[in-house]
Amino acid sequence: MTDLFADEKFDYVTACDVLEHIRLKEATKALQDVYSLLTKEGRLIFTAPGIFDKVKITIGKSSTHEHAHSSYGWMQIIRRGGFHIINVETVEFPLVHSNFLRKKLHIFASVALSLLRNMR
Repeated sequence: MTDLFADEKFDYVTACDVLEHIRLKEATKALQDVYSLLTKEGRLIFTAPGIFDKVKITIGKSSTHEHAHSSYGWMQIIRRGGFHIINVETVEFPLVHSNFLRKKLHIFASVALSLLRNMR
């Protein structure tokens, strides 16, 4: 992927419900590639299905997802790519619309993370 944009640097890159469709090892490599494409202050906006999709995968009810994680699991994976997490919240809270729940109980729904490239 980085060869395609060898001379380019970006302020923002989005990965919306993408990484769960490729094997974890390739997802980690993709994050490292994205990291290398960002400017020094560049940001990655990331969304992924939440923990309920992990249940579907485990019982064989998801034919397209390779893996799923809680928001905390996704945060660990993304930190390994070199990113600093700025914000985590749910895309929607499954039962009630509440900003408090979206930010404090993000483990229960699809997750959105705002990430800043770490200064290594």
